[in-house]
Amino acid sequence: MKPTERITVEIPFELYSELVEKSINIDEVIISALEKSVRIKFDEVELKKGYEEMGEINLGLAKMCLEADNEALEKGESYLTECE
Repeated sequence: MKPTERITVEIPFELYSELVEKSINIDEVIISALEKSVRIKFDEVELKKGYEEMGEINLGLAKMCLEADNEALEKGESYLTECE
């Protein structure tokens, strides 16, 4: 058996009554909700990290393309100036 920790959770009486009335295992519901919440939080952290990394990569690519565009513009202007 996995080690466990006992906690106390207060829920509204109406919700408690509904769970008891429907014979729902409150412990299982709370554990499942906590597990889902932790997974969602972990996913949010990972997504944020991924978006920040992609932002840096995209910024680098944008700078590289801007430099290439500027270089092409300079060459084009130079060519046109020579033609005059």
